[in-house]
Amino acid sequence: MKKIGVSILGFGTIGTSVYKILEEQKDFIAKTYGYEMVIRNILVKDINKKRNVSDTVQIVDDVSYIVNDADTYIVVECVGGHAADETYDNVLKLIKAKKNIVFSSKKCLATYRKEIISAASENDVQIRYDATVGGGVPIFHLLDNLYGTDRIHKVYGIANASTNYILSLMKEADLDYETAKNQAVNEGLAENDPHEDVDGLDAMYKLIILLRFGLGLEGDFEKIEPCAFSVQDNHSVNKQIIYAEMDDFVKVYVGIANVEGTLLETINGRANIMCMESQYGGTKTVAGIGAGGLETASVIIDDCLDILLHKRKVKSIQKDVNVVNIEADKLSFCKMN
Repeated sequence: MKKIGVSILGFGTIGTSVYKILEEQKDFIAKTYGYEMVIRNILVKDINKKRNVSDTVQIVDDVSYIVNDADTYIVVECVGGHAADETYDNVLKLIKAKKNIVFSSKKCLATYRKEIISAASENDVQIRYDATVGGGVPIFHLLDNLYGTDRIHKVYGIANASTNYILSLMKEADLDYETAKNQAVNEGLAENDPHEDVDGLDAMYKLIILLRFGLGLEGDFEKIEPCAFSVQDNHSVNKQIIYAEMDDFVKVYVGIANVEGTLLETINGRANIMCMESQYGGTKTVAGIGAGGLETASVIIDDCLDILLHKRKVKSIQKDVNVVNIEADKLSFCKMN
C-alpha cells in the first residue's frame, strides 16, 4: 500500500468538503486503487481557530511548510477567487517544489494559465482543473473524449450557479433582484459581495479555462467583455450564459441572454449545464449541480486519483485565435424538439 500525502490550501466550504470525503472514503480508495491518501497539512489564515480535524493533520499559516514537506505529493487548492495573486504565488512555489496541483480557483488559473502551464512543464508536475468549471459537472472528461477528428465548433451553457440561483428565485418566487441576491447570500450560495458573479467575471474566467484547457485554444482572451446585470424581468426566460463559436476567430459572449425554447431554459437553481456542438456528433450536453462543497469536492477527489492513475497532459495549443465579442441577439442555440 503506497501512502500519498495530500495538503489543502484553504479550509472553507470546499476545503472542508475535500477533507471530509478523503477521511470517509480512505478505506475505499485504498482497497480500490491501492493508495492510502493521507492528509498532511491544511493552509489557513487564522491558525488559532478551532477546526475539527485529526491530530495528525498540521494546520499551518505559511505555505513554506507545505513546500518543504517531502511527503506532500498532491496539493489541493481551495482558496477561491478573492486572493488570486496570492494563490498564484503559492502555487508557483509548490510547483517548483515538485508538488502536483488540483485547482478549484478559476480566477487564478484563467489569469495565470500561461505561467502555470509553463512552470508545470518545466518541473514535470501535473495539474488538474476539472472543478474550476461547473462544480460537480465533469465537463472536461467529456471534452477530452470528444476532442479528436470530430472537432467542436461551438460551446455554450450556464456556468455560474450563484447567478442561476438568483435568476431562478426572481422568476419562480416573484422576487426582485436585491431580495433574490440577499437570499442567495444568506443561503451560502453567493458571496456577501457577489459582483464577480453578477458582473459576469466568474463566468468569463470559466470560459477562458474551457477554451484553453478544454479545447486547446489560446489567444487574446483579455478582450472578452462580460455583460453585467443588476435588474431583470422576473418573468423572463433570461439566463447568464457563456458562449463561444469557433471559426477563423472565436466569437464570444458572456452575460444575460434569452434562452426560451432551448435546453438551457430548463436548468434552474444551483444547476449548471454545458452544451457542445461538433461537426459530426451534433450536440452533446453535460449537466449537474454547479455549486456546493461536496459536489465540487467530489470532482477534486477524482482529479487527485487521476493524477495517480493516468498522468493526463495539458492540451498543447491547437490554434492561436483572435477574440470577437458579439451581441446576445447573435447567439445560436440548439432548440428543443
